[in-house]
Amino acid sequence: MFPEPPLEVYAHPRKRPCQERALVLRAVGLPSQVLQHEGFWRLFVPAEIFERAHAELVGYDEENKGWPPPKVQGAHRSSGRRETVAYAALMILMYPIGQKGLLGTDWWTPGRVAGDLVREGEVWRTVTALTLHVDLSHLAGNLLFGVLFALVASQSLGPGLVWWGALLSGAFGNALNVVFRDPEFRSVGASTAVFGIVGLMSAFEALRRDSPGIRTLRSLGPVLGGAVLLGFLGMGGGEGSPDRVDIGAHVFGFLVGSVFGATCAWLRLPDRIHSRAQHVLAATVALPLVIAWVLALV
Repeated sequence: MFPEPPLEVYAHPRKRPCQERALVLRAVGLPSQVLQHEGFWRLFVPAEIFERAHAELVGYDEENKGWPPPKVQGAHRSSGRRETVAYAALMILMYPIGQKGLLGTDWWTPGRVAGDLVREGEVWRTVTALTLHVDLSHLAGNLLFGVLFALVASQSLGPGLVWWGALLSGAFGNALNVVFRDPEFRSVGASTAVFGIVGLMSAFEALRRDSPGIRTLRSLGPVLGGAVLLGFLGMGGGEGSPDRVDIGAHVFGFLVGSVFGATCAWLRLPDRIHSRAQHVLAATVALPLVIAWVLALV
């Protein structure tokens, strides 16, 4: 093939790297031949162009050093099952307490959102009301969608960020709702917080959807978000009126959650908080709940 004995310019156990370098040489007009010998694939070039071919291949290897980049693995996130079970247990436990009281103490009246009283300074009601429900259908809806969406969100953000986002969305969403409602307005239910998780997840996904190497259930977020929205359209939140839908609380909860989710994405908080710390962070959500109920009952 060549007028002089060809020289080996490259060798590799696999054929493909040799073929790739043969194409590199062909692109600059240098002939070459790939042959297998003694268990290796070898790239030969005419002796008179050996130096130039070698220089071209060295340049090619330098340009492609570190390519392709190693696959980026998404930071491990807890599934959030334990925290979600705790949420479900709390909602179920608080239902009979809210309906019938405990140890002769009425929890419903001091725990619900009362527009006039919140405006007068009883802001803890925006938190305590999240644990009370009008009836079993109201409770079941918040349990179903709260558990479903929290599990999905926890895989991307971690349970600590998810449940703090839910609490803050619920509390601030209720507070904002009071500002725009009649002072006689009364409300209970966790739906404000659950809509906060919807907003949290939506905003986070919008800003982090192109993150490489992260394999989670996040792609289900928009679909589940739509399911949540549709489900809550038939769910009441006003005291004494099971069919009444508190759209204002849902909207404000969603908006507050969106701000929180965007902040998590911009600051890359899920990447900065270790999975163990996420569990600790989630556990601290109980503290403001306890404080709010103490303030409500004393």
